Amino acid sequence: MEAIKLKAEIRPDKSTKKSLSDLRGSWKIPAVIYGGKGKAVHVIVDEKLLMGSLRSAGANAIMSLQYDNVSDTVILKSLQKHPVTGRPIHADFQRILMTEKIEVKVPLHAVGEAPGVKLQGGLLEHNLRELTIRCLPNAIPQHIDVDVSKLEMTMGVSVKDLVLPPGIEVLDLPEQRVIHVVAVKEEVVAAAAVPAEGAAAQPEVIAKGKEKEEGAEGKAAEAKPGEAKKPGEAKKPEGKKEGGK
Repeated sequence: MEAIKLKAEIRPDKSTKKSLSDLRGSWKIPAVIYGGKGKAVHVIVDEKLLMGSLRSAGANAIMSLQYDNVSDTVILKSLQKHPVTGRPIHADFQRILMTEKIEVKVPLHAVGEAPGVKLQGGLLEHNLRELTIRCLPNAIPQHIDVDVSKLEMTMGVSVKDLVLPPGIEVLDLPEQRVIHVVAVKEEVVAAAAVPAEGAAAQPEVIAKGKEKEEGAEGKAAEAKPGEAKKPGEAKKPEGKKEGGK
């Protein structure tokens, strides 16, 4: 893999928020180069040129950053992006030697059509999107294919099942599941209880009124035996007849 040449500019070690904002507004990305035998160097790279290189050569593209009559062979280690716009706001480049193995993450791509999805109505679930490997820089693949053409329902592919190019050392666990076919989960929604047709619920105010009437009747019943007396009416003495007899 031939290194992509990319020009860079030295920037001050300490930059203000305004100066960094101005850089990004002019399509420049603040970056740092580190690793190897050299000291860390703060640089500026062109956003359009960098993103164009990554689209054509992949995330693990080998680059030759040229600045102040110096040329560093690097690989992009991390790229920070704005959470809203998605534009890159900072890049980290790691110095490498073409004769020494490095550790990188490589994207995994599903290839083929799984019978468990096409014929059995399953869903292809990705458990691992990237594979961590170690190899020489010129042996880094852009991606690793995962054959799913034989996967039926509940079947899957593990790390140990992957077919890799020669010279690739896998750092993920062999039993780690990469992809598998799962059944589609159906959401069960409980239906709300519906009153029977023609059975209208009695208004609550009627029920309360009935309770009041029943309470009044109960109190009247407690006043018996005998009829209720009018207010102020004197009670006749018992055992005496009218006229003093």
